[in-house]
Amino acid sequence: MARKRKTPDWVKEKADAAERRAKGLPLDEPRAPIDPPPRRKPPRVLVPPGEAAAADGAKLPKYKREFAATARKLCQLGATDRDLAEAFGVTTVCIWQWQCRYKEFFNSLRVGKAEADERVKRSLYQRAVGYSYDTVKINQYEGTAVITPYVEHVPPDVGAAKLWMINRCGWREKIEHTGPDGGPLQTETTHKLDLSGLEANEREALRAILSRRAAQS
Repeated sequence: MARKRKTPDWVKEKADAAERRAKGLPLDEPRAPIDPPPRRKPPRVLVPPGEAAAADGAKLPKYKREFAATARKLCQLGATDRDLAEAFGVTTVCIWQWQCRYKEFFNSLRVGKAEADERVKRSLYQRAVGYSYDTVKINQYEGTAVITPYVEHVPPDVGAAKLWMINRCGWREKIEHTGPDGGPLQTETTHKLDLSGLEANEREALRAILSRRAAQS
């Protein structure tokens, strides 16, 4: 059975006034108009904190083709989407929308970020295996600066090598616990009992019980 919808009060009052006017009856004292219930506002689009939503009726900033080359250079230097938004004077949401609308802009960001990631990989590899670089040492001799060039060597780092092996080779650290000569671990539990409070016959009975248990095991 269909549910009957309730008629608003302001509609009833207007219909009653029209009926009394048609019959020539005096109208009641004027009352304050009853406004219809306010409409609910549509939910707002959620965006990251501090960002303005371009979908709230705001016009998307104009995109220029030279933005692609600039964005690639910034990404090569390690810039994030938020950094790009600050550089172009737009919001992070706008950067995301530009990537969806303009293929050249999307490819520039992808290539630039990939090149930055490769530099990090090479740096991690060099730190893992060690590297050398040219530098100078400045000393003072009899009031004169003496510049001595030399080669500085950075030894391999165990932490960087471990991180490289875990991520590139799927290596997992395995710890094995063994006993003497590689045998299994042996555990021994020793309990000390205070028998000073027992009588002589009680101590003898306790020793007999422990001896039988030791023989059974």
